[in-house]
Amino acid sequence: MQIKSYNPSVDPNTIHGNVQPPSDSNAYGANVSGAKVWQTGMSAVQQQMQAYVDDQINLSVLDAKNKYEAGMNDLLNNPDTGLLNKQDINALDV
Repeated sequence: MQIKSYNPSVDPNTIHGNVQPPSDSNAYGANVSGAKVWQTGMSAVQQQMQAYVDDQINLSVLDAKNKYEAGMNDLLNNPDTGLLNKQDINALDV
C-alpha cells in the first residue's frame, strides 16, 4: 500500500469529504446562492438609481417652474419695465 499526499486537483468536486454542488446555474441542484446575492444587490442598486433619477427630474421640473414664475413676475411687475407699471400704453398690446 502506498500512502500519497492529498492532491486537490484529482477530484475538485470534493472538499473535506463533502460533495460541492455545481455552480452552473443550468445544472440541477446548482449552487446559485452567489448569483442570487448579486441579483438582489443589483436590484437594490437599480432601485436607488431610479429613485435618484426621479428626484432629479422632479427637481428639474420645479426649477423650471420657479424660473417661469420669476420671469412672469418680472415681466409683469418690474418697476422699470413691467407691463403692469407702464403708463399710457396698454399692457395687453405690448
